[in-house]
Amino acid sequence: MDTELVIRPFVDSDLEELTEVWHNVNRSAYSYVVAHQQYTLNEARAFFRSSVLPFNLLWVASLGTSIVGFIAVDATHINQLAVDVNYQHRGIGSALLRHLLAMTEGPWRLFTFQRNESARRFYEKHGFCVVGFGVSPAPENEPDVEFLLERSFCRPDRTDGRQPSVLWRCTRRERL
Repeated sequence: MDTELVIRPFVDSDLEELTEVWHNVNRSAYSYVVAHQQYTLNEARAFFRSSVLPFNLLWVASLGTSIVGFIAVDATHINQLAVDVNYQHRGIGSALLRHLLAMTEGPWRLFTFQRNESARRFYEKHGFCVVGFGVSPAPENEPDVEFLLERSFCRPDRTDGRQPSVLWRCTRRERL
């Protein structure tokens, strides 16, 4: 990447560009989900305004003046993580996830479609483990998989006054 990646909170002026990125990612990644193929950009923006923005905290990844990805979370779930199709596999999704983990306590849960092998590999690479299978609600009605990542403290018995080391991992008791 020629320009430094910046991760910052979402601002209202991001809406148009961010939803265009999100819409394009959904159409590209979910070719097997009819609803995502049928949504227009305006319908995607309306959905984002009514169903994503009011219920999530968002961080935006940008390179220069271009939005190249974002992550949207509520108190317990990563509800959206998207990287512009022209910038995928360059560490942007990993940077967004690292930013979230550095800023929050977790644990974090998320759902992705079972057929989304790329997303499944990404989350497993970052320590998430599968804790359940199901079917996403309408309009997708697509088999999905639930992932979990929890914070684990190492060496909590320190006596030198320093904070214990922190790791993120999946929970063995819930591992399938």
